[in-house]
Amino acid sequence: MALSLNIEDVHLERGDLEAALQAHQEALEIRERVGDRWGMTISHRTLGSVYLAMRRLTDAERELDEALALGDAVGDKGLAIRNRLGLAAVDRQSGRPERAVARAREGLEIATGTSARELQRLGFEELAASLEAAGRPVLLPSAGAYQRHEGRS
Repeated sequence: MALSLNIEDVHLERGDLEAALQAHQEALEIRERVGDRWGMTISHRTLGSVYLAMRRLTDAERELDEALALGDAVGDKGLAIRNRLGLAAVDRQSGRPERAVARAREGLEIATGTSARELQRLGFEELAASLEAAGRPVLLPSAGAYQRHEGRS
């Protein structure tokens, strides 16, 4: 577990989702007041993640859609990847697996254009989960490889 100096993240790490939600909403209000678009993107993405953990899928989708729009505007590839993968998870859990596959592919495509191995791994994992939810084949990793790939015939 990573040490965090942000109280909202401490609440998340402790599993106190209600407290995390409140703290992230307060952080978002401050970031909106000062016009911190990058910070607003982070807040919306994290609120989306908290709502997803709470199974409040409509709220999660709303926050992640906002994060996607803001994140794309600020041009941060890491945010673009995480926002798309978060929306893919919402789609998958909302019973929209084909839409989840498309979003996961978008995130993974951006990730593979970077050197961010952790984001690539997250992209492959979400794509594999989305493909599985869609009833489509997923091959297990080859020896020594961590990444999962879509099966092709």
